[in-house]
Amino acid sequence: MAKKGGAAKKPSTEIDPAKLPDFSAEEIEEVKEAFAIFDKSGKGIINLQDMLTYLQGLRVNEKYFTIYSMIQKLAREFPKGISVKEFLEHVQWMFGDIETGGGLTRLFELLNTTGTPFLTIQRFEQLAKEIGENVTRDDLVDLIENYYECPLDKVDVDSFYRMMSKRTF
Repeated sequence: MAKKGGAAKKPSTEIDPAKLPDFSAEEIEEVKEAFAIFDKSGKGIINLQDMLTYLQGLRVNEKYFTIYSMIQKLAREFPKGISVKEFLEHVQWMFGDIETGGGLTRLFELLNTTGTPFLTIQRFEQLAKEIGENVTRDDLVDLIENYYECPLDKVDVDSFYRMMSKRTF
């Protein structure tokens, strides 16, 4: 029988790598180390607004806008701060399981930083730069319009799903 008036059980902050299959043990440690830099109180919680200010100073918002906008979304969701465990779990969820429709929809939403119902050719160019791919505009247009059959250089969530689901053998 449960005790009346007992203190609420605090959620676990222990990271279970088995629940974070998208991250290697090394990546988890790197994120923990980065969090330690921003954990001013020593309570295992960081203020993402502080992180965003720091990232702006490094011009991450210009060079890696997708990552920056992802952290902005998390800052809105966790205005009082976030633990490293919550951060890793949410990043994994945001990037989604690209084998499912729900996961692809979340990935589309993450990549769609403009709030429009589609990704433009300009956004694909920006993404290519962010990941270090040297792809010409003509190649992207050809890929989107001809291979993935998305008209007008605009990829909506349904077209994105078809693009990501299309396999070549």
